[in-house]
Amino acid sequence: MSLEHRKNVVAEKVRVEMGKRNISISKSTIIGIMRITMEVIENEPVKGKTQKELAISVVGDIVDNSSMDDESKRICRIIIDTGVLSDTIDTVVDATRGRLNINKVRSLSARCCEACTRIIGRR
Repeated sequence: MSLEHRKNVVAEKVRVEMGKRNISISKSTIIGIMRITMEVIENEPVKGKTQKELAISVVGDIVDNSSMDDESKRICRIIIDTGVLSDTIDTVVDATRGRLNINKVRSLSARCCEACTRIIGRR
């Protein structure tokens, strides 16, 4: 199965799960959608860096094809494109592997919060 086809399959599974949980994509739910996406991808036969790239691509696809207004889409794309989503995935993976150094998490959290504050502050 090609990576593009796999992305479409995973995106559809994520949309179904979002429906079951009554969650829609928004700038306030994007991290939760990423979590659902990671859970779905865990059952796919891809691992490592490809998993992460697939997750980011799927969330981007869900944002791009959503019915959100253009400003909300723009903010979500900034969250994706500036690496906030990528850093969050790294933190989750480190936590699940027992490699979570709380001082690093504070630093990462501060960077993520700072980036989100700047993004939202532009509105």
